[in-house]
Amino acid sequence: RINEMFMAVLSHDLRTPLMSIGAAATALPRQPLPADKAQALAGRVLSSSQRMGRMIEDLLDVTRIRQGGGLAMRMAPVDLGAVLQRSLQEIRAGFPNHVISTSDQGDLTGMGDEERLCQLAINLIGNAVHHGDPAVAIKVALDGTDPHTLALTVTNGGTIPAALLPHLFSPFRGREQAPGRHQGLGLGLFIVQQIVRSHGGRIDVQSEDGSTRFHVVLPRHHPSAA
Repeated sequence: RINEMFMAVLSHDLRTPLMSIGAAATALPRQPLPADKAQALAGRVLSSSQRMGRMIEDLLDVTRIRQGGGLAMRMAPVDLGAVLQRSLQEIRAGFPNHVISTSDQGDLTGMGDEERLCQLAINLIGNAVHHGDPAVAIKVALDGTDPHTLALTVTNGGTIPAALLPHLFSPFRGREQAPGRHQGLGLGLFIVQQIVRSHGGRIDVQSEDGSTRFHVVLPRHHPSAA
């Protein structure tokens, strides 16, 4: 089944951004082309190529995990606030029309893998962008008030079907969504869970009354980094 899903990714999911790049590349040589039009097309190429890159990296991560190697971690001092701002820059560049509010409190420094934590934040916020109610602002909160832990919470509008909740962190779960809904690889939340576990943390989700909340708690100092 996993092999079939990998082939589905190569034949379907990568095709959409590739077609977008091809269409933009076809239009760019046409002269004369207004500057704003050219900029928009160039932005489409960049966004689509970044999306393809993320898909490929997700697939590589799943391969590493399934082969028993797990995710490589480079633990070092990290500022979770700076990680979030870096992640938001990428999300907002790709989805400028989505409203994302942020809040933070306490000391946001600790030990962790900055690249993986950035990937975690992008995947969680990206999941809210793709699956949440676009009419409801996404709320991202950081909490460093506890001396031993750091917390990240992402809240969006919309409710996850009860039948899907037990499988939310399973790879390729996106294939089981209803026709017409956004059909991602279903790898983002799986990889988020693996990153959280590799940091010795935990993640939980609550979805009810038109709101969905992902809550991540990470130890401020991972034992392996001591």
